[in-house]
Amino acid sequence: MLNNAPGSLFETVNRILEVLASIDRKVFGITYKPENLRACGNDAGPDGIRQLAHIYTTSIFKMFA
Repeated sequence: MLNNAPGSLFETVNRILEVLASIDRKVFGITYKPENLRACGNDAGPDGIRQLAHIYTTSIFKMFA
């Protein structure tokens, strides 16, 4: 699982789709964050996110008391 951080292979919507297509594994996914897409000049609105809707994604957060 990778993140779409600025400066990474997954910086743009098109690049995310290209790299994941080349990996071609259903068990491989990416955590994409609209704020990172926006920071890289991508469409982070409904149209941009809709292009990524089929990609496996998950987020796990640790909570400490």
